[in-house]
Amino acid sequence: KFLWAVTRGQITLSALKTRLRTRFAFPDGTEDEHIVIIRENGKEHVRLVDDEDLACIIWTQGFKVDLPIIVDTSQQPFSSWTFPKIKSLFGLTADSYIDLPRFDGGSADASDYKKVLEHVLEDIAMKHKTCIHVTSANEATRREFISSVLHGVASCYDGDVKVCPEYELSGSHGKGPVDWVIKIGDTIIVLLSSRTPFTFPINESVFEKSLMLEKLKNLFGQIKWVFDRQIESQESLKRVKTENK
Repeated sequence: KFLWAVTRGQITLSALKTRLRTRFAFPDGTEDEHIVIIRENGKEHVRLVDDEDLACIIWTQGFKVDLPIIVDTSQQPFSSWTFPKIKSLFGLTADSYIDLPRFDGGSADASDYKKVLEHVLEDIAMKHKTCIHVTSANEATRREFISSVLHGVASCYDGDVKVCPEYELSGSHGKGPVDWVIKIGDTIIVLLSSRTPFTFPINESVFEKSLMLEKLKNLFGQIKWVFDRQIESQESLKRVKTENK
């Protein structure tokens, strides 16, 4: 409930919806057309369609009115979205996420980060001992191993790259936590753990560091390449803005 102090000439649906959006928390991206104001007529709910309807109700009910409000947006929890829904909404041609085009990036040289790689390898080895077998583990357990690599790569940037697990995002179509968000300046990179089997040797019951190291170097280099490109892009954009001043 709230007080809306207006004159008769100021009573409009648009003004009421603006007041509602400043008074209450609505999903990100909510516009006036998403807010439906209705009145109860016996057992029926009738939608208010114009300013005259609103003014009539307010002025005939002694200025104290209960009006149910419906927020009709496409925003829903990420877990509620299915691929067929996403395909229809965005006009995708793929029939499943497996058929989506893949981005083939590069790989940064990881040879200068031997100490970081050793630390990541030790962390993964410890988790291999204390976690259940990865091939039968749930998604949260699998993410433990991936997090070790992400934090290792992020540590190469002196605090400029932040790893945020289970980060809450909200947009026009979805809301909820994602596996990780990588924050680089004002940019965020959303990461989701793969549902396909790991290619790392940690799937084996016996952990072989020598086998793991080469796989780790490869993944480490790929992730660092992505972070490097993002930082270079931001620096390039800053130079352009400076030159245009």
